[in-house]
Amino acid sequence: FKGAHGGFMLSLKPEDITMKMIVECAEKKQTMVFECSPASSLCPGGKGDFCRVWPILNKLQSKIDIFLDNMTLKDIIEA
Repeated sequence: FKGAHGGFMLSLKPEDITMKMIVECAEKKQTMVFECSPASSLCPGGKGDFCRVWPILNKLQSKIDIFLDNMTLKDIIEA
């Protein structure tokens, strides 16, 4: 791809690059909707076992991860 100040070449085919890969590369961390632990037992505040919101956030995060894993760069290009 040729940009205004140069360009780049993909090392993978667009259909092999997921949006999750792009987001995690750009953010330099795991995609997270909320800064919450992926396991209630690892809660940084030590309250994972009592947190009533954690199960909801965890379910939301799982759905977002699946969505981003199933959308590819090819899907974006062709949209």
